[in-house]
Amino acid sequence: MLDAFAELLPSQKLLQEALLKLLENVSPPLQGDTIVALTGKNKLLSSSQETLPAGIWPLMTFLMAQYLQPDADLQLAISTALAVECLLCAFDILDDIEDGDITPILQTLGSARSLNVATALLMLAQRSLCAPSPSQTDQRWRVWDTFIENGLLACGGQHQDLLAEQQPVEHFQAEDALMIAETKSGSLMQLACLLGALSVEASEEICTIVAEMGLALGVAHQLDNDAHDLSTALQASSITTKDLPPVKSDLRRGKKTLPIILAAQQKTLQDNSIPADTRNRDLLQEGIVATWSACLVYRTQVRSSLNLLTAIVQRPLSPALKCLIGLTE
Repeated sequence: MLDAFAELLPSQKLLQEALLKLLENVSPPLQGDTIVALTGKNKLLSSSQETLPAGIWPLMTFLMAQYLQPDADLQLAISTALAVECLLCAFDILDDIEDGDITPILQTLGSARSLNVATALLMLAQRSLCAPSPSQTDQRWRVWDTFIENGLLACGGQHQDLLAEQQPVEHFQAEDALMIAETKSGSLMQLACLLGALSVEASEEICTIVAEMGLALGVAHQLDNDAHDLSTALQASSITTKDLPPVKSDLRRGKKTLPIILAAQQKTLQDNSIPADTRNRDLLQEGIVATWSACLVYRTQVRSSLNLLTAIVQRPLSPALKCLIGLTE
C-alpha cells in the first residue's frame, strides 16, 4: 500500500506547499484551527496514509489535468485542486455537525469554532479560484460555474438525506438511495475529476467522459462506505441503537442508505433502528452484500469510461492517477 502511495508523493507535496501558502493570509488563531481541519483523516495536510491517500480529492483534480495535458501550465489546475480540498473539508465539517457525529475535529474545536472554520474554508475555496493565472478568462469562469453547480448539487443531496431521516423507510426504494448517493457524493467526485479536465481546456467529449467516470466513482465510494459502516456497526454492537458507536450516527438518525432500504424491502425495520432478532440481522447482512454488488456495477462503469478516455488521449494513465483511481474505486 505504501509503495502505491509513493507514486503520489510529488503531487501531494506540490499541493501541500500551495495550500500552506493559501493559508498565509488567514489570521493566526483561525489559521491554526483551519490547519487542524486540513490535517484530519485523508485530508491533504494529514501526515498519515491509511486506506486512502492524503488529499484524495485535490489529487484527483490535479492528476487528471496533468494526465490530459502534461505539458500545459498547471497553475489553474493547482488553484482549482485547492478549492476542491477546501470545499470538501468544509462540507465534511458541516455534515458531521448536521448528523451529530462525534469526530476528532468537533472534539478538539467544538461546534462553534468548527462552523467558523467551515465558513473560512468556503472563503478560501473562492480565493483560490480567483487567484491570478495566465489561463483564459472564459475558461476560468467555466471552472467557477462548474464548481458552484456541483457544490449546489451536493448541498441538495445532503438536504434530501436530512429530510429522509423523518420519513418511514417503507416509503423508499433502492432508486431513492442511489439518487441521494449520486447528488450527495457522486456530484463531488464528478466535480473533482471534471475540474481537472476543464482547467486544461479539454475537449467536450473528454469532459463528458471524465464527468461520467467521476460520478460513477463517487457513487461506488459512497455505497462501499454505507455497506462498510453498517457491517461495522453490526459487528461492534449488540444491535441496539443505544449501543452503537457514537462517531457514526447513520443508524440512530434513520438514514436511508441502500443496505437499509434493501433489507426493509424484505421486512420492515421498526423505528428506523437495527432490529434485535436474528432474522432481521440476516436481512441486513443480505442488504450489505447486495449493496457491494451494486458498488461493483458502478466500478465497471468507471473502467468503461477509463477505456474510452485512454483511447481518445492515446496515452496510458499515469502511474499516480492509476493508483488513485484504483484505490478509490
